[in-house]
Amino acid sequence: MRWKSPFGVQTNATAARSIDSNGNDDVKDDRAIANWSSVLNAWATNNARFIYTRDFEFENPTPSLPGEPVSALGLAPQADLNSCGFGSGGATTLACSWTLGTPYYLNRQAYPDEKRYQGVDTFSISKGSHLIKFGFDITHTGDYLNAYVAGDQYGEYSYSQVTDYITDYLVAVNHLPNACVSSTSGTAAAVPCYNEYFQTVGPLAFNVPTVETGLFVQDDWRVIPRLTLNLGLRWDHESLPSPILPNPAIPQTTSFPTDNKDFGPRFGFAWDITGQGTTVVRGGYGLYFGRITNEQIYDAMTQTGNPGSQLSPTIFPTTSAGAAVAGVPVYPNVLPSYNASVGQANITYLPSDMRLPAAEEFDAVIEHEFWHNTSLSLSYIGSVGRFLPIGIDTNLNQPSTITYTVVGGPLSGQKVSEPLFTGARPKPAYNQIVQYCTCGISHYNAGVVQFKRRMTGGVQFDFSYTYASDTDDVANSTATGGSGGSATTPNLSSDGPVNPFNFRAEEGVSNLEVRNRFVGAVIWQPPYFDHSASLVNRALLSGWLISVAEIAETGLPYIQEISGNEPSGLGATISSGGPTGGKTSPRAYFVPKNSNFFPPTVNTDLRIARAFTVHERLRTELSIEAFNLFNHRNFTAVTQTAYTTGGTAAAPTLTYSSSFGNLTQANNGTIFTARQLQLGAKISF
Repeated sequence: MRWKSPFGVQTNATAARSIDSNGNDDVKDDRAIANWSSVLNAWATNNARFIYTRDFEFENPTPSLPGEPVSALGLAPQADLNSCGFGSGGATTLACSWTLGTPYYLNRQAYPDEKRYQGVDTFSISKGSHLIKFGFDITHTGDYLNAYVAGDQYGEYSYSQVTDYITDYLVAVNHLPNACVSSTSGTAAAVPCYNEYFQTVGPLAFNVPTVETGLFVQDDWRVIPRLTLNLGLRWDHESLPSPILPNPAIPQTTSFPTDNKDFGPRFGFAWDITGQGTTVVRGGYGLYFGRITNEQIYDAMTQTGNPGSQLSPTIFPTTSAGAAVAGVPVYPNVLPSYNASVGQANITYLPSDMRLPAAEEFDAVIEHEFWHNTSLSLSYIGSVGRFLPIGIDTNLNQPSTITYTVVGGPLSGQKVSEPLFTGARPKPAYNQIVQYCTCGISHYNAGVVQFKRRMTGGVQFDFSYTYASDTDDVANSTATGGSGGSATTPNLSSDGPVNPFNFRAEEGVSNLEVRNRFVGAVIWQPPYFDHSASLVNRALLSGWLISVAEIAETGLPYIQEISGNEPSGLGATISSGGPTGGKTSPRAYFVPKNSNFFPPTVNTDLRIARAFTVHERLRTELSIEAFNLFNHRNFTAVTQTAYTTGGTAAAPTLTYSSSFGNLTQANNGTIFTARQLQLGAKISF
């Protein structure tokens, strides 16, 4: 497969990015498989496979527009305009945001150039009532990356107001002095108008090699004709590369973990209760291991704080005393190299006790055939996720508490508390020091009812209903928060917990929970008009196929977020550090996680086809298909900002946002889109 996608970075019909943020990308994928099956004798076989794959992806920025201010690198930096409001004192008349300039994630010359070699061998022995299999699975993955995972090699400016950006723009094109004034601690100074600046500097190209080894044995044992047991054990191991840019000042960056404890037992059974094949009970349990992702390894290899590593300082245009910082970039300029005097580096590390993520999965089902080819089943499905990775900023002091008074909304007048991180960082030479702690856990439990009929008499159907509960204590399902992001959220402001000293407070409804789900499919293929029927009946009524598929499920949950920073004067750790002062997650700490839900998702697909036999060796089929037949609006985005910070250090406030919960996008996903109709014709000969 070869895939070409010019201008494939921004593909939406509308986007919150300007034309100069489009970008180009390309993807080249290759795969080759060799398989050798051997029958050694009457009771032994062997299967060997070799698989080679290559995934080569690269992305390039779009040239800046004529007249657009550019840096010495020849491109305009990204500028985030976080509000379209005009006015003084932060007053806004229009709530919106957009982005212009070179996207923070470009240029990526190889992201990645990944070559994967996999060898698998399975030896099988059949003896009496036993079928025993054992073997190995070894995979070598070599990722060559020529990019900044943290992004922002061309720089990124963040602005609270569009007027602030226009001011810096006019200063740049007219070569004027800085036009904004900082009066922190009563000291006035002329400074740039942006809130903060983010840029990554350092080496681009790195190799990330890993070797995954799996050893397994399984026995399928037919105990009696009505009972079969499946017994197995698998050992998984992932060999990580060695650090290449360790930082002696941070011992955690000088070595990578080794995990040899990943043994996964497997057990399953199938029992024919009556011996007639009409009532069957099945069940199973297994412990399965994943892998430490190459993205996490890459973060830990490159974000070490070593002067020769990739360094991603967050820079503010003023000091705590209010004076302008010497050497801070002024729009559209960028840093030529790392300058520790204007911003501290971020660090990511893998702890020595890091484990491979794991899932315990178990189920039990009873199925009964009521009449020919028609059955009903009741199932329980469970899963426990263990050792799930969470990005935790370890360079914060234990928080105190800030008490906000809520203004407006359902909690109006109430006092609510958020953690508040104050004082200098314990290691002031660095910004965030992020540990990938494999300490998250999730629980999934579901009951399923399924009613199905195999094709009989021209009718086939399958209906199922699932009721599920899904909880976890992981702040974000992506589990990548070491150093990526943008100037407004460069690290853990979206991926990590609100309070890294109490990430158990993140326990609640999972981001992925679908509480109720119905899936149904019906196929009708009338067999009634065969060659014994009249010519007219065969011509008009034979060869039809009608199928309907329906999915209806409760909407996904979403959190309530707080916009803005804590009032000044409270000694926050980070300027513009969000409602907690530590640049942690803006999730409202005093509201249960994911306590709000999207509307239900509903999708109906229809297919009508008619086949014609033109000649003994020539057959045609005409079809019409409808996807999302009733054009149901399936919403995919919502306004999550529920509160905005305000007030003073003595009386901080949270003002409720009336736009919270507003549905902002619909039918733009890859699965459920707006109604589509498709006509088809097929000729078989």
